[in-house]
Amino acid sequence: MEFRGVAMHSIRVLMFANLKTHIATFQICADPFSFNVEDPPPPIDYTAGDMVDNKFDASLKRHFDDNGTGNKSVFPVAWTYNKHSVNATISCWRKDSHFDPNPEVNREIVRNYPIGASCSYLAELGLMKPYTNMKIADFPVFITGASSNHYLESQAMLHNFHEKVMTVRPDVKLIYYNLGLSIEERSKVKKYCRCEVRDFPFDKYPDHVAFLPGFAWKIIIIQTVLNEYGYVLWLDTSMRFQNMSLFPVLEAQVAHYGISTWMFGYSLGGHVDPDTFKFLGEDPCLFYDKKDAAGGGIIVRRTQFTLETIMRPWVSCALSFGCMVTSRSNELFHCPAAVGPAPLGSCHRFDQAILGIILYRVYGRDDILMFPVGLVKPIKQSEEYFLFLENKGQK
Repeated sequence: MEFRGVAMHSIRVLMFANLKTHIATFQICADPFSFNVEDPPPPIDYTAGDMVDNKFDASLKRHFDDNGTGNKSVFPVAWTYNKHSVNATISCWRKDSHFDPNPEVNREIVRNYPIGASCSYLAELGLMKPYTNMKIADFPVFITGASSNHYLESQAMLHNFHEKVMTVRPDVKLIYYNLGLSIEERSKVKKYCRCEVRDFPFDKYPDHVAFLPGFAWKIIIIQTVLNEYGYVLWLDTSMRFQNMSLFPVLEAQVAHYGISTWMFGYSLGGHVDPDTFKFLGEDPCLFYDKKDAAGGGIIVRRTQFTLETIMRPWVSCALSFGCMVTSRSNELFHCPAAVGPAPLGSCHRFDQAILGIILYRVYGRDDILMFPVGLVKPIKQSEEYFLFLENKGQK
């Protein structure tokens, strides 16, 4: 099968298994230096203090079986975890960490997250200059993207989008990013999508951005379109709209807070690479019992506040190897579908992990940021929608 250059680049990096020997060039705005992630700094010692002896106190006894062996611990059996990660989480339970009660203190912490290697990219993406009150779209510009392995799923998403969204808003703009489609697939998207098709410029960014499971490309796409239109809604190819009458509720919410997604579970700390916490200078114990941020649907409105406290730290992390994509990304990629808390460092959710950390720091709570229940629903489903349209056109 013949591929466009972007597809070949994506496929090459998808097969890039040895992230541990990747050399990242870090740059603190004007002072570049090299950092060899083959020999990273030692991991954070979560077990310091009185938990070194590995004894469980009485308040945790209920999480274990009657003889105290831990065979029925609070952690789901689906998780693969080690003694260190369990001790780390129990240490957090005892530590009882809290955010600063002053919201502005927390927001300043986020604004001062390391820029890493992202300075020149941030400037190009409109994140290193004072905000100017540019024109903002009246209705969000929708964005999605896919490579060949999500091509059929994206067709099912487009079928739903055409029926549920475009019937209500015929003038809605949708941008579909080619993340590694074949020439034939891209041609069919352009023919049947009723959208603008763009090729993501992988060669323009650091190599790790083209590691598709790392989702760094998604954050760059969101900011690129946000910089153009000021109001965007990202949709994974698995998202399906259910009830568009709820959309005004979402619009009112994002007009007030600047962003909305949805939060789930209580394992944010367990779904973040410990090296990411170290990169950001964050205490994992602040997040061990917090909800995950979902990455399937994200709506953002451009304001000075959202650019400084959400998008700039999120984009800079995406662009800096060792933050969103790390030397252990392959090792921590899989998060089992388990219900309940996960030990710290059990897996890594990439874009969702960083967004969750940022949102808790910035807002201090999760209930105000939720998509209205019933508006959208994740459904992993494939469909030959383009073939249906082609056959329909032949009749």
